[in-house]
Amino acid sequence: MEEVYEWVRQIAVFAVISYLVLYLMGDQNKKHTLRFYLSLMMLLLVLKPAVSALHLEQILTEKLTELETEADISAVNSQISQVSQACEQELLSCTSESVLLQVRELAEDKNLKLEEGTVEFDEKKLEKSGEVVVTGMKITVSETGKQAEPPRTLLRKLKEEISETFKLDQYAVSVKWRDISAGRQE
Repeated sequence: MEEVYEWVRQIAVFAVISYLVLYLMGDQNKKHTLRFYLSLMMLLLVLKPAVSALHLEQILTEKLTELETEADISAVNSQISQVSQACEQELLSCTSESVLLQVRELAEDKNLKLEEGTVEFDEKKLEKSGEVVVTGMKITVSETGKQAEPPRTLLRKLKEEISETFKLDQYAVSVKWRDISAGRQE
């Protein structure tokens, strides 16, 4: 008879603790998963006398371990995905800085100063093969001193050189002129 009281006490204590844990948990997605596992554990507690008699406890423990392992694998896959995305963003950032450094050097060869620039990438190709491909760029340049050629000619030449260097169509490259003395852009 004492075993029955102990069994009922375990069920009651587990029910109260489960309710408190679910009440204190804020995240609904995690709450749903936790409720599932707590329900399984409650079921084990309720069926414990019958399970013990049939030696099913060991089988259920193995199955629960498999479920926990699958949940762990899912969590690890999620973390791997997040790290992969962060690495891709860092790769794009570093590549963008490298490309803009090369563009800055091309501009300086023409006595121009790179004021600002953005680089566009083929993100589908990055996701598929991990290859970083520049698909376009937008830059703004200004003069560093007296120029031997008119600004339009310098911009055209710079655009052609950028297109050749990065194997881009000239329409994928936008080069703007910032006239520092007048404070305007072309």
